Amino acid sequence: MTSTKVSVVLPTYEDSRYLPSAINCILAQEYDNIQAIVVDSTGVEWVKNWCHSRNDWEYIYQPPEGPAAARNAGIKMATGDVVAFLDADDLWHEQKLSKQISKYEEGFEFIYTDQFIYDGRKIHKESSIDLPYKNPHEKYFANGSGIPSRTVLVDSDLFNENKFDESMMVREDPELWTRLLAQTEALTRIPVPLATKYRRTDSITDDANRVFEYEKMEIEKLCNRFPALNQYRAQRLAEAKFRYGRAQLRNGNMKEAKEILWDLFPQQWTDYRILACLGVSMLPAGMAKKSLKKLEMYQQRLQKIESWP
Repeated sequence: MTSTKVSVVLPTYEDSRYLPSAINCILAQEYDNIQAIVVDSTGVEWVKNWCHSRNDWEYIYQPPEGPAAARNAGIKMATGDVVAFLDADDLWHEQKLSKQISKYEEGFEFIYTDQFIYDGRKIHKESSIDLPYKNPHEKYFANGSGIPSRTVLVDSDLFNENKFDESMMVREDPELWTRLLAQTEALTRIPVPLATKYRRTDSITDDANRVFEYEKMEIEKLCNRFPALNQYRAQRLAEAKFRYGRAQLRNGNMKEAKEILWDLFPQQWTDYRILACLGVSMLPAGMAKKSLKKLEMYQQRLQKIESWP
């Protein structure tokens, strides 16, 4: 058995139908020193029984208090040298942990990868952000995201002082990654998609109003904690507002979308995305949704479409 122990935190809440695939991804890893921790906020009997039938799997029932609380419960039980996260509806490539452990054993404390996005019909590659070793949290904050939770492997010691913020029901992972990246410059990106996100229409992250409100909370909390981030505050708020407007457009809320995008236009008039979305918002609702979909497909084509490595 390899020496570095990995604790995998696998939270589930009303999505246990996806769990068999996630479990199989962990079992299929080309790495054998794994402590798997299922944090169940639904109370599914077969999950509990299955975990109890195995020596290397832990089961916790966690009241449904949000993804941050579930992940923190898993971290508390973790005994590994490093911690990784996999949601019930996500997938890992079988070499995900082995490739990341190789980097950890080189001295890196925060390792992340690219990913695939699957919407139920098509799959495309999404690259993670490249970060500098010096003050990586600043560039990460300015970007607003770019390190999906399913792609990370983190030294357990980094969680001694920082956990997921349980007051945040969404955006809890980029908020924590910013804090962790302020602690270490020993980070690296593996520029290969070793995880897959299943984009569901019933996900909590598809609630545009909630995401926008929590992103504003995230920006406020982090700027208060790290004064150097205030130079990016206006940029982050504008980007959050643009995504909010685009989400309203996607949901067919044309009036709200126009108001949000027009409000952004004076300060962001050179941003072609705002101009394109404003143009789409002038169309009838049915045509607008089709046009926005084509725009988003075009943006996806700007990234290289790849098959599973």
